[in-house]
Amino acid sequence: MAPPSPYHASLDTPLLAFGREPWRIRDAAEGTAIWGAPGSGKSSGSGQMIARALLAAGMGGLVLCAKNDEAETWQRYAEEAGRSDDVVIVDERAAERFNFLDYAAATFARPGFEQNLTQLMARMAEASRVADERGGGDGDNRFFIDSAMKWISHAFPLLQLAHGSIRLTDLNKFIASAPQSAVEIADDRIDDWISRSFCGQTHILAGERAKRAKGNERARAMRLIEEHGDFFLDEVPRLDNRPRSSIEATLTNLIYPFLTGKLAELFCSSTTITPDAARQGKIIILDLPVLSFGAAGAVGQTLFKYLFGLAVQHAPVDDSTRPVFIFADEAQFFMNSADADLLSTARSSKTCIVYITQDLPTY
Repeated sequence: MAPPSPYHASLDTPLLAFGREPWRIRDAAEGTAIWGAPGSGKSSGSGQMIARALLAAGMGGLVLCAKNDEAETWQRYAEEAGRSDDVVIVDERAAERFNFLDYAAATFARPGFEQNLTQLMARMAEASRVADERGGGDGDNRFFIDSAMKWISHAFPLLQLAHGSIRLTDLNKFIASAPQSAVEIADDRIDDWISRSFCGQTHILAGERAKRAKGNERARAMRLIEEHGDFFLDEVPRLDNRPRSSIEATLTNLIYPFLTGKLAELFCSSTTITPDAARQGKIIILDLPVLSFGAAGAVGQTLFKYLFGLAVQHAPVDDSTRPVFIFADEAQFFMNSADADLLSTARSSKTCIVYITQDLPTY
């Protein structure tokens, strides 16, 4: 493995010069927006100039791809900067993979912080709405999305306790096998429901794990079962069929692209690359262009960006820390509400964010 590339750590390092005025890492870390009409040279002019400056400074970073030739362009930039060994391509070959739920569970959503996994799923739902040309997300749709997030917030702790990990396939099975009515889990029928229901088997396994735990861990596990188990054994069976079916459909539509095919292989199998690699100088290119992969490609990239942002915000930073960047041409495909926090902490985390789009209304 090649040694990490040299880099400039100081925020006062000049990247570019505009006449006599230097543009420093400090300025880049305050956020950069490039606007212009199609064909005005946003990407080939100022975008290219900034990209090359970031690479020359030795930064690691994340490149989001909306266009089919974006990855090839960045590989050329890296080669010309002597940084080819730092490039990591995440594409349909799945040579590089990132299990986002495993990563989140091991970092931001450790036991006791499972709610952060729900926030991750909320970002997935938001990314799906952004990527959908029809947009929206208010009215009845907003109600069903909020309800789906409530179901997820109760399911994740039980799945984590019972199985020791969380998989979208398990979430799908758990929701699909939740009791349909109070009659189904009545005293004389509950054994039959448990025998054929992944949801029921998860409840039993969670209870067994809780009984084997000791001290504070046992108390916490029993509290989780009481709080979250009651939701699926009491509240869910009492729901009317119409809103229930809409909530289930919302959940299914949300996670379906990640249950099979390339997105499942890339984001729900094993992990070979994580956002933390950027601090070591890696240039992570998500070659899942929206023009080829559609909305699902945008959602996968946005989730990676969200976790990348959390990683750089939470990791300790000092005078010797390598700066990193996030670069998104056609950035409107990858925007979400977490960007506000990311931008507000960018300078303190030494993160240079470059977003390119046509105009403000596009956002």
